[in-house]
Amino acid sequence: MQNSRALILWAIGLGLISFGLYWQTIHFGAVNLDDPWYLVSNPQVNQGLSWQAVKHAFGPEQATYWHPLATLSAMTDFSLFGPRPGGHHFSSALIHAATAALFFLALHAMTRQLWPSLLAALLFAVHPINVEAVCWLTQRKTILTGLFCAAALLSYAHYARKPGFLRYLWVFVLSGFCVMSKPSAAPLPIALLLIDYWPLRRLPQSGPGRLILEKIPLLCLSLLTMIMTYITGLPYGGLNLVHGVPMLLRLENAFVATIVYLGKFFYSTGPTVYVPFPGALPWWKPVLALLLIAAMTALALRFCKKAPQLIVGLLWFLVFLTPVIGVIQAGVFPAWADRYAYLPYWGLYIAAAWTIFSLKKADFGFEKWATALAAVWVCLLGFSAWTQAGAWANDVALFSRAVRNVPNSLMLRHNYGVALMGDGRYGEAVDQYEKALALISPKDGPGYPAYLRFSLGNAHLGNKDAASAEREYKAAIALAPRFFQAYNNLGLVYWGRGLENKAQACFNKALEINPNFQDAKNNLEDMGRSREAPN
Repeated sequence: MQNSRALILWAIGLGLISFGLYWQTIHFGAVNLDDPWYLVSNPQVNQGLSWQAVKHAFGPEQATYWHPLATLSAMTDFSLFGPRPGGHHFSSALIHAATAALFFLALHAMTRQLWPSLLAALLFAVHPINVEAVCWLTQRKTILTGLFCAAALLSYAHYARKPGFLRYLWVFVLSGFCVMSKPSAAPLPIALLLIDYWPLRRLPQSGPGRLILEKIPLLCLSLLTMIMTYITGLPYGGLNLVHGVPMLLRLENAFVATIVYLGKFFYSTGPTVYVPFPGALPWWKPVLALLLIAAMTALALRFCKKAPQLIVGLLWFLVFLTPVIGVIQAGVFPAWADRYAYLPYWGLYIAAAWTIFSLKKADFGFEKWATALAAVWVCLLGFSAWTQAGAWANDVALFSRAVRNVPNSLMLRHNYGVALMGDGRYGEAVDQYEKALALISPKDGPGYPAYLRFSLGNAHLGNKDAASAEREYKAAIALAPRFFQAYNNLGLVYWGRGLENKAQACFNKALEINPNFQDAKNNLEDMGRSREAPN
């Protein structure tokens, strides 16, 4: 009883450290990247919980792909906190803290080793790679998956010690919750096979056949989730295997991205948000990356008996990275992203923690420094996470940091311009939009360049440069002839210069394209009233 109480206290302490690290986020807002579409302006979510909302969450009309529990979680936040982002951030920080505590309890239940379990969970709690998932409200699905994955591991540890129907049922239910939060958790049954090898060491007693057999119901859950993901993704273009980026380039980037993720485990540079998928890679990069992955795997296999944490941790990392590495794509897929490492890194935390404590026991002098180095590393990671989390306070702070880290991202440049516009910094917005236009390539098609020209026109208009605004609106219309918002804003430019006939023609053209466009209707009514007003 006393030992259990001590474990609970350690778990609470871990949770408090994690929660304290992200406490600052309760003062943050939503960011103008998916948050409006998924949450703030989504009427299916921002009305809060109701039976109709629950039906929507589990139905096929999900945004991009099926994640009903993440949707329900967001609805619950709107019921509890309304539209105030601080409450939603509070929930995210709490979920991450609870996940750290459960991860620690699960590791201890599997290994009965306090200090390595504590270090692995502490690395998870404070690692800056998780900042993106915790601070970006749209990524509730990522951290909720982590919560249920940790709970499933804890349940599985108890089941493995004393198998029984009810204990297996808990594993089954929690695994279901995991994949219903985010489909990228589908490899969980394979990860459970890895921990059967170590640390549970079930292979000698149960044999591989039985261990695989008991995972079949869990694999069926994963398969069902993949089917639902495919169905719900169809209206948004679906999961993309053959169109767009060539398969060879996807595989090449997958090898390179794997090494990037491994490097970020030791040092994470800060918010990137979106790293553009490369148009091509020099041949030596994927070849070198593949050789490094093969060498690490061979080394881990070489020491699999003396240090089983190495092969289990590495394979956990690779298995959970597979769904998000970019071979299968949906939407605008990045080359790599911090949020995708939330679950894969668990294997690296385990490998690092148990290796550090095994080195402490080795007889070559390192034991004196292992604890100190681990403590310094954890403190540096925590400080980095705290400072990186601060970048998510608002759009200007986030995108200004992100474009420094990823200067070649058209999307980030554009979003930074939008943020500067919202802050009234029109001249700086012009600079960002022009830099974004310089990054346009033929594969972007006419749509995105047209929208960028429109945004640049708005920035010029805000900067009182009507001539430049007119030029950009005309350029946007040339690229997208049915761009009714551009016609409307061009009309505003003409009206401001006293060219009422031209302005009226533009407003009428906007309404011809979109008869329900209220801004153009209002402008025509205002123009009519100004004509009727006495001089």
